Amino acid sequence: MKLNSNHAVAEEVVVESGRTWTQWLDELKSDKFKDLNCGEVEDILVHEYQLDRDWAAKITDRFASKDGLFNDSHPCFDASIRLTVDLPKDSVVNSTTQWFESEARAMEPQLNEDSILTCLWRTDHSRIAVVFEPKGDGQTEIILRHDRLRSQSDADIMHNFWEESLKGMVQAF
Repeated sequence: MKLNSNHAVAEEVVVESGRTWTQWLDELKSDKFKDLNCGEVEDILVHEYQLDRDWAAKITDRFASKDGLFNDSHPCFDASIRLTVDLPKDSVVNSTTQWFESEARAMEPQLNEDSILTCLWRTDHSRIAVVFEPKGDGQTEIILRHDRLRSQSDADIMHNFWEESLKGMVQAF
């Protein structure tokens, strides 16, 4: 079953991008992408290679840790926040989803079947994922990760933003 799934994804990347995974790896190893961070690589794939943002992200993610791409020489930064609230998971998921749907800076928030909320941040197309973990006694832990930030300074700014915003979301519950 996994082989069929991998085969389908391999065919899909060719249909969507015109290249195989191997061709993309060779391209991303070229001098053109040397010393770029993952956000910059994704932007080039969107603007110069005419890929949609989702496929640019999939291709960049696929090779983010492969063969040294996007590691020390291609830094990507993230901000992570954890907060436990005294509310049941369903209530927290609903309120947080509503907040992201009303937030003009969040693009295309989506909640999957595992109650993981994802979206892109409009200003820089960085990614946000919010996981909701039920804790005993009607508590829920919110785990927010904002990744693909372009600098440590951006990560620090977003960490502070999310620390305050999560508190605000909790007050709205």
